[in-house]
Amino acid sequence: MQEVPESETHKYGVISGLVIKDDLFRVDDMIEKPEAGTAPSNLAIIGRYTLTPDIFELLEQTEAGKGGEI
Repeated sequence: MQEVPESETHKYGVISGLVIKDDLFRVDDMIEKPEAGTAPSNLAIIGRYTLTPDIFELLEQTEAGKGGEI
């Protein structure tokens, strides 16, 4: 993750979560390119994700979002 200006959050995926300790976050949600002024933080997602296999069942139940992305 990388901090970005709040005015730029609509250009990135942004996380909401909890700081566990320095450089360690528990991510509760990821919002792809939130509408201006609605981002839960200014922490942009930079890079790749490592997710557990149970994500696939959730993806099957998820409707496409902005730009048809899941």
